[in-house]
Amino acid sequence: MLDGLTFLLSAWFISRIVLKAVQIVPGEESRGGWLDFVDGFRYLWGRPYLLILSLIKATGSLVWGAVNVLEISFANNVFL
Repeated sequence: MLDGLTFLLSAWFISRIVLKAVQIVPGEESRGGWLDFVDGFRYLWGRPYLLILSLIKATGSLVWGAVNVLEISFANNVFL
């Protein structure tokens, strides 16, 4: 019951968020995902502390994903 109430409270907070309207310039096309990725990397390159934190997070995610995959094969060998 309490878990359900926290979801309702979260939904209420989310409904209170006000977003600015986006101005769409006529004739301007989307640049695509790859250029957005490059812009994001340039942003991080200009802020070394954020770049380091991002690389640590990415490395940790890759390592943890590999550990999860290895746990499955280890568990299968041990318990079979």
